[in-house]
Amino acid sequence: MINTTKFKVIAHRGLLHGPSIELENNIENIENNIKKYPYIINELDIWLDSDLIYIGHNEAARQIDLDILSNYSKNLILHIKGINFESIKSIYLLKSIGEKFHFFSHQDDDFTITNQGWVWSHPKKGFVKNTICVLPEEVMSLDLAVNQFEFKQLYGVCSDYPLELLDLMKSI
Repeated sequence: MINTTKFKVIAHRGLLHGPSIELENNIENIENNIKKYPYIINELDIWLDSDLIYIGHNEAARQIDLDILSNYSKNLILHIKGINFESIKSIYLLKSIGEKFHFFSHQDDDFTITNQGWVWSHPKKGFVKNTICVLPEEVMSLDLAVNQFEFKQLYGVCSDYPLELLDLMKSI
């Protein structure tokens, strides 16, 4: 079995069992995930506007307090989706987040590097050794991926199906 203290398992938008508009980027869902599966990191999409933080995938949908996020900082990786660069308060908020949280930002880049040095590869790049493979289920079936590709050579995965992946990885 893969050692999850070294191999990173990340719940894409806090999802555990596949895509769900109702559950993605839902802080209550993520709180439950953290309580039940503290070894899984939850990726959360955030937007910064002035001194306010919002969560949501395609837009700033729901405001959230920095203190709430701080309670779970060890179990989160923040994907900064948007920032209001016309507000100096947004820049200060970004700096504050950088001091307290693991985060990254990207659009359609082949890869990005998180503020803790993880190389985060775009799903279109497939399986790249020593990176976080994002949405491996978009490249091939998870069963096939785990059994044919050397998952041990990845730094980790960010998936909508982290529990299924963990179950499949018990055999490798």
